[in-house]
Amino acid sequence: MLMILMLTPLKKYLSWSLAVLAGLGTSPALSAETTFTLATPRGATIEVISDKPKGAGQFPVVILASGTSYDARQPLQLELAKQLQQQGFAVLRFNWAYQVAAKGGQPSADRQAEIEDMQTVLHYARQQSC
Repeated sequence: MLMILMLTPLKKYLSWSLAVLAGLGTSPALSAETTFTLATPRGATIEVISDKPKGAGQFPVVILASGTSYDARQPLQLELAKQLQQQGFAVLRFNWAYQVAAKGGQPSADRQAEIEDMQTVLHYARQQSC
């Protein structure tokens, strides 16, 4: 199973998301995050942070894609990843290529580069036995 969650910096969505996650039960079996990079077909680099539950086996995967002004290490992304991981999900958080290339970078005008970034992470997730 693969889920994609796009995050927005709007506070009303933040409080709603955290309220939903607060209702989930918790489990202490968390592993440390792993950070790595992937190259897109156009040659750009995206940074990926992987959070998996401890233990062997395949886990359902959730991809967290940040909004324009967020990155994968923002508190919202970190808390969502932790809560999902506690529920048995593997989580892939990533920074868009424009965020990796330059601090304060901007997305492409037509968003085609960001679509390719997402497709790169999706391809990676499908190839892995999370």
